[in-house]
Amino acid sequence: MAKTVFVLRADVDHYVAFLACTDKGWEKFELFDGRPLLATWSPVEVEEDHEEGRGDRPNGDFPSLLRHVPVFSARAVEALRPILSASGEILPLTCKKCRGGPYFAFNVKRVLNVLDRDRSKIKYFSTGRVMRVLKYELVENLLTDSAIFKIPEMARSEVFVDDQFASAVASERLTGFSLEKVWPHK
Repeated sequence: MAKTVFVLRADVDHYVAFLACTDKGWEKFELFDGRPLLATWSPVEVEEDHEEGRGDRPNGDFPSLLRHVPVFSARAVEALRPILSASGEILPLTCKKCRGGPYFAFNVKRVLNVLDRDRSKIKYFSTGRVMRVLKYELVENLLTDSAIFKIPEMARSEVFVDDQFASAVASERLTGFSLEKVWPHK
């Protein structure tokens, strides 16, 4: 049976989003492209986004920060630890005024070259780099047992998860997740 792959998103319509408190914090998040960070990591300070009435939303187990930097509650880290430990690094964040903390950034280190560029629909920059994938076609036998991963073409813009991850989120009743199915298309 084919694996189902989703793009990992936060439910920003119903749960609180986070912001980095400093420019230096935002710069550290730009390093989340598959390279190891744990050895040099110092916690980035984040805060709840209270702009435009967002402060009245509850905190979930997966607050939005950046698409390529998943953030998990301590409850989600414990529930998903086997999956997370196999694919990356759990990095502490500092949030002095966050409800429901502590929270952790997750550095996805598993980067899989699974995008079938010939069969996918892709929009390119003039430089030839991938701007965005409009329709994903993946090479199934390269997906292996990776429940959470990135692809080289989108390492700074997307995180992907499989049905194992989706099942764990559902069975543990974790909140704040919005999984967008991208493959297969049937």
